[in-house]
Amino acid sequence: MNIKCGVKTNRSSLTKLVVCFLFAGILAACGQGDDHDRALKKVAADEHDHESPPLALNEQILDSLRAMKERFNVTREEYWDNRGGVLANDFFELWYPPGKVTVTHGMFAFGKLVDAQKKFRRIFGGDPGDHLVVICSATMEGYTEQTGLEWFVYAKVDGDEVHYQPVGVLVQRKLADCAVPRGYFEWGILRLSKHRSPQWLTQGFSSQLSDEEKILEDQQREFSDDVKMTLDEINLALEEKNDKRAYRVALYNAYRMVRRLTAHYDRDKIADVVRLMGNGDSVAVAFEKTFDRSYQEVISDAMDFKVNQ
Repeated sequence: MNIKCGVKTNRSSLTKLVVCFLFAGILAACGQGDDHDRALKKVAADEHDHESPPLALNEQILDSLRAMKERFNVTREEYWDNRGGVLANDFFELWYPPGKVTVTHGMFAFGKLVDAQKKFRRIFGGDPGDHLVVICSATMEGYTEQTGLEWFVYAKVDGDEVHYQPVGVLVQRKLADCAVPRGYFEWGILRLSKHRSPQWLTQGFSSQLSDEEKILEDQQREFSDDVKMTLDEINLALEEKNDKRAYRVALYNAYRMVRRLTAHYDRDKIADVVRLMGNGDSVAVAFEKTFDRSYQEVISDAMDFKVNQ
């Protein structure tokens, strides 16, 4: 049977997903073909794509398709040979590059975003914004060209868009389970705080919510035990994202700051700070209202890594 996954059909694009899954496997590497990052960014559907013959699937596979669509609340699913595909629900849309394997990576990432959204709602009490556009790069070269970031930064949040490295690359590096939701949490914290959240809080809380602790600790072994930085150094490295050592050490320190605060107080207090900033409070005022201490006192406590956390 000649399976063709590259043209728009009358049947659901999720039908193509299952067929591609059977032949390719969800954990295979992606990055096939030319770089289509720019074409993936909010392109309109091509109404002139020709149709392929319908694919014969048994009831078991069709039941699996229906279950996936219901679970993820998919409201839009389309695919084009030359551009890739899109999966969307009422809250976000995900664009992925063309390829038999990347279509399965698209569904994998979509599921991670759905799970991240549920967790965000539990912690913050609602959604951070009305609509998020997620763009999965076709190649690392395309990711760097589009975002200006290197391989050690998994994603870039740009307004209401999140640009990811190729999902297959993240899967190969065993980072996808953390990296995909992390991008959603970073966007959500920035959006909910009206972009008032400082870098250490945004990145540190995103790392905690995405269960990045083991990855961060493993990465620190490259830099020996000397991984302490000042608050200004942490914020600057996380803002610039242009030096691997500085970025990873800063990210680890930001995570430790948030971990210490949530251990000594409560994670709900960190969420309260984010909400207060979104309501118009400055960083200092939001922390003072929440912790009944000055911002500098809270920072001093958060950076006291000599104390067991």
